[in-house]
Amino acid sequence: MKKWIISSLSTLLLATSSLMTISVEAAQALRFGAMPATDSVPVLWAVEKGYFEEAGLTVEIVPFTNALNRITAMQTGNIDADVEGLNEFLNLVQQDAEFGKIITTTNDNFQLVAAKDYQKEDDKEIVVGSLLNSVIHYLTLTYFESHSGGFREEYIPEIPVRIQMLQQKQIDMAILPEPIASTAAMQGLTKERLKFDENPNAIIFKQSYLKDNEAAVEAFLKGYNRAIDDLQDVENIEAAKKLLVSKFELPEALLEHIDFPEFEASALPTEAYIQHLQDWLAKEFDQTFDRLYKDVVYEH
Repeated sequence: MKKWIISSLSTLLLATSSLMTISVEAAQALRFGAMPATDSVPVLWAVEKGYFEEAGLTVEIVPFTNALNRITAMQTGNIDADVEGLNEFLNLVQQDAEFGKIITTTNDNFQLVAAKDYQKEDDKEIVVGSLLNSVIHYLTLTYFESHSGGFREEYIPEIPVRIQMLQQKQIDMAILPEPIASTAAMQGLTKERLKFDENPNAIIFKQSYLKDNEAAVEAFLKGYNRAIDDLQDVENIEAAKKLLVSKFELPEALLEHIDFPEFEASALPTEAYIQHLQDWLAKEFDQTFDRLYKDVVYEH
């Protein structure tokens, strides 16, 4: 009888241990909302190469082609992390202090796309296709504010419509992310990469996920930075372009046009840049934006 009790107890302990292991692994799983943009590439690469798994983290890529749908998925808890414009994130976190935290900035690639045969004139107003309350809106206002002839934004939610309006010369210019800008270049429009002092996008983790999965951040960054190391190699860059095109079922002809940024190791935005964006938002929306740096970044 004692042997049976001991044996049964051992079996129960083993089963409990297995359940605990499964529970921990399940809690570590991360649903990452990804857009067809170059700043998603390190995450896609790390998943493809198994770097997250080796670090102890399961990452599920949830694809989106619409930024508003992606943000809604974050707000409703259908995904745990994504890439967001920092101005968009600060707007969201001002409304909900528990929304999320910045894990790292990303290496973005935004291109200035011009209508066919368009010639910029210093004293003439520029009509720019944009998206209200987005990173594109912020970049448009800050880039064109110095134009002496002034500019006017046309808010066009759908990017394909913006490209169509550029083709038809209904708007003069638009700032578009890669590889979307390259689809415009394939249609005969010109593109020019924009450069910024600091990256305007970042990877955001939901606060609710962070509370239960603090160890996941270290695992994520370990896999992410291994991908960054790989992406210093020219051959890997070409393979990564194919991966991006494949994952989002983009035209293969894009491979000749896609312009990748220089990928850099994970880093948090500076406190000065966060303050700059909050000051800009306060002026833009005529309301207070006063989140502390420590409350919006996940320091690691």
